[in-house]
Amino acid sequence: MDNTHRLGFLSSVGLVLVGATYAVVVGFGIVQAGLNEPIIDPTLAVMDFTTLEWPSTLYAVELLAWDVYLGLALVLAAPVFTGSGRRARARRALAVTGVLCLLGGIGLIVGNML
Repeated sequence: MDNTHRLGFLSSVGLVLVGATYAVVVGFGIVQAGLNEPIIDPTLAVMDFTTLEWPSTLYAVELLAWDVYLGLALVLAAPVFTGSGRRARARRALAVTGVLCLLGGIGLIVGNML
């Protein structure tokens, strides 16, 4: 593996780790919220921190993990698979899936989470 592919692979692994950490923290926060009183976000004073309904701090972090970090990780991992045949199909699948994940973040930008 040359340095360009190694950089893409390591960047992809790092982004997956960050995204997985965010997803685990959100899951843990939801479990803890069910055990305690709801926590109100002090900076916005109107958003409930413990729900996954838009707008919600936890929901925003969850979408950041799944849409942005996973999407970037998949796009960066795609060039690692060089060649033809199965590798070309894997490269295309990773790239398309990553772009679709990144497009899923448009809802955050426009503030419309259907």
